[in-house]
Amino acid sequence: MESNGKKERTHKREDILRIGENFVIYQSNASFLRVVDVILYGPNNWYIERNLIESGIVVHTTIRVMVPDHLIWPIDTTKWPIDYSYAGATYIAYMIAAAYAGGAISTNQSIYADILSIGLGGGSLNNFFRHITKNTNITIIEINKKMVDLAKTYFGLIEDDRQRCIVGDGAELIRKFAERGKKFDVIFLDACDTSEKISKCPSDVFMKSSIVKYFPKTLKKSGTLLINYIMIGEPLFPLEKVS
Repeated sequence: MESNGKKERTHKREDILRIGENFVIYQSNASFLRVVDVILYGPNNWYIERNLIESGIVVHTTIRVMVPDHLIWPIDTTKWPIDYSYAGATYIAYMIAAAYAGGAISTNQSIYADILSIGLGGGSLNNFFRHITKNTNITIIEINKKMVDLAKTYFGLIEDDRQRCIVGDGAELIRKFAERGKKFDVIFLDACDTSEKISKCPSDVFMKSSIVKYFPKTLKKSGTLLINYIMIGEPLFPLEKVS
């Protein structure tokens, strides 16, 4: 195969892939964010598990990348196709299932649903709806532009007429949506505070009553709010109730 005047070598997957081998395909200068690929096999095919890791303790996103039958050397896994039907983290699968079980999203593809997702990570949640369904309109809010860039480069995030990403403060934007009368069928709250020792979801700002009050105002009558509620690491402070 010729490319740019240079001959590219092709190989069979089994000749060069090693199950369990992992390699870092991106690392930020401060080493807080890494994208790591792990080669796996099963049940009947090769695939790559790609993880977005922050501070060495939090896996924001896990996706599955399909391995081509023949590999071109040098290998660039960012060009391999993504399996958008794979939810990755268990809690993502639960949130998707809950949205359907609660009736916020219909299995009838002719009944549209407006989705708001606060917190992007690698984007596996919103990518599932964008690529696997035809009846969803997705708005994403992510405060960290670097996270958006990583999601586009390594995790298949696209922006089009059915999916858009706003870089901004989720707490401030939920207030603005409420004041404008903008409503959604389902809101996914998956925004976390992460440091070197601990990750807490949701972020503290979303536990304040001054912000909490806007969520009911941005939901349609039969709308659903789904929250990723978790703590990873050792808390350095006493847990508190919602203020």
